[in-house]
Amino acid sequence: MIEDKYLVELLEQRLVQEVVNYRHTLDENWETEKYDKSYFPIFFSETLMAEFKEWIYSKVNKLNNFEINKFLSLSLEQFKTHKPDYRKQEIEKMYHLIFWYPNVMPDNKLSLYDKNFLSSALRSYDRYFNTYLSITEKMLIDFKAGLIGSNATFQSVPPSEQTKEKIAFRDFKVFLKHLEFNYPYKIDVITFKYFLRDDIEYLKKEILENFLNINHEEKIAYINRIKYEIESLQKNVWANYNDIEKWFNKYEISEEEIFTHQNFSNELYRLLSIEPPTFRETFEPDYNIDTEDVQKSFYNYYYGQSINTILDFISEHEIKLNPSAQTNLSKQKIKTNLSVPQLACLFRALLDNKIIDIPVKANLYRFISESFESKGTLEISTKKIKNLFEDPDLKEFEFWDEKFLKLKQYTFAKKNL
Repeated sequence: MIEDKYLVELLEQRLVQEVVNYRHTLDENWETEKYDKSYFPIFFSETLMAEFKEWIYSKVNKLNNFEINKFLSLSLEQFKTHKPDYRKQEIEKMYHLIFWYPNVMPDNKLSLYDKNFLSSALRSYDRYFNTYLSITEKMLIDFKAGLIGSNATFQSVPPSEQTKEKIAFRDFKVFLKHLEFNYPYKIDVITFKYFLRDDIEYLKKEILENFLNINHEEKIAYINRIKYEIESLQKNVWANYNDIEKWFNKYEISEEEIFTHQNFSNELYRLLSIEPPTFRETFEPDYNIDTEDVQKSFYNYYYGQSINTILDFISEHEIKLNPSAQTNLSKQKIKTNLSVPQLACLFRALLDNKIIDIPVKANLYRFISESFESKGTLEISTKKIKNLFEDPDLKEFEFWDEKFLKLKQYTFAKKNL
């Protein structure tokens, strides 16, 4: 196998074989085995990573210098032409063939379940793709420096034993890569949302791990750098919750039913789970005219949500790094006759309707906490504001519905004095 293929082909073949094996394991032991969402991240970061290094060393040890240079150089070219998003259809075909082997199935189309199952593996593969690329680049650099090959003066140190960089940016780069487009370009919305969910968790861990390796001043510089790059993406956000809520209402389904319970039979789920249609597909008889608007709205909304989530996380740690930057809590607050839930609901309505623009929600929560006194409460916790803001009670909207009506009557009366 190694003799005839370059590195990315080997990765793809090994990926598909592992997905098929895991799928068979789950099918055969359905009563005792449950899908483990950590299975593929561990496989790509540990098991396959170790195999990949072994592939390179075992191949290189059998070749002369000319062949080593050719093998590593062409493998690096393959990393450009065989990126995961370019190869999705080929990998799906490979999965179908291996899954049904030795039977030959006339139809190569995957079921929705198989697509989702394979996509979970591809998300992890995509995340670690650049790591495999870096290992290969390092091997070629070592070869050109005379550290490996027939002219090597000493053995190259395997990548796993090399000194780690003081600050890692791998997961940060993956996060930015998935935000390259603010509209559905090549992937469906559901896959995109899961990409971002994983990206956020990995990036948070990377930030915290980086903090362990650097001093206070370096932490501030590091946070400022990644914050600047992420904030620059906010100009690409245009969708808010109202833009997707109308589709939930039209197709009579909730966000939880789509992303937690996966209601395959609902049309909105179908629209979010399919890739952007080609120009030709838009003329097919069964084409849903809502497709483009639905996909663009949901894609951009989750694009913006991921940015806000990370900026909120960064903002929390900025305060910890520089407490003096936090607003003085002892300043004079504005007294209100509103409860905390009513205050949270008011600012949620103002933000959703773009009357105010505060990209980082954590800053808004602190502003409310530090600027207002609610009815019967002198100190309002930011945690309580956050919880009420994200999950407002319907009765609070009814309260403001009545108040806004009175304001409308007030302004009408003023205009007609």
